[in-house]
Amino acid sequence: MSGDKRVTTLARLRPASDPAHAPLLTALRTLAKRVQSLTEEHTVLTGELDQLVTILNPGLRAAY
Repeated sequence: MSGDKRVTTLARLRPASDPAHAPLLTALRTLAKRVQSLTEEHTVLTGELDQLVTILNPGLRAAY
């Protein structure tokens, strides 16, 4: 399973009825949702940074 698909699957986990597994599944679901949130934030910030660099120093962006 690819990384993105794995994170999506873990984010959809439901707590188990088995008390021994419930904390583990809850932790995995919480961490997967955090990964999704941080990935989205990274995408937005990268886009904003790219726009600013292009405006302030177009030659720098053209070089890369």
